[in-house]
Amino acid sequence: MVTSFNFQRHTINKALKAKGIDADLFDTRAHIDKTLSLEENFTNIVGKRQQRQSTSSVSKIDNYLAAQEHFNNLKPKRQMMDARINARKTFEQDQMTNKNYKTWRKNPNRYDVAGIDTRY
Repeated sequence: MVTSFNFQRHTINKALKAKGIDADLFDTRAHIDKTLSLEENFTNIVGKRQQRQSTSSVSKIDNYLAAQEHFNNLKPKRQMMDARINARKTFEQDQMTNKNYKTWRKNPNRYDVAGIDTRY
């Protein structure tokens, strides 16, 4: 059964908000298919958003592990020197986006990754 567009929009926005996604930043009007039921639209929209977020989390973990592997491949003397340097910015594990990873790799003296090239 196809429910009204406004009811679907309201319900999906409410679900997104409950999951911590700001409904104002996500245009549900553009994503709701008027020929589908509420359940189908809900699965299409909320399911895709969850999938994207989990992919982003995996990417951050992969970047963190790549940074850890890179640091472990350095010579011991270089590791000690890098750990002693106080960088201007330290990236936490949950901040290791592709951009931050590349920034750290290009400027290891200016940036640190918590738990990898910092003093414990």
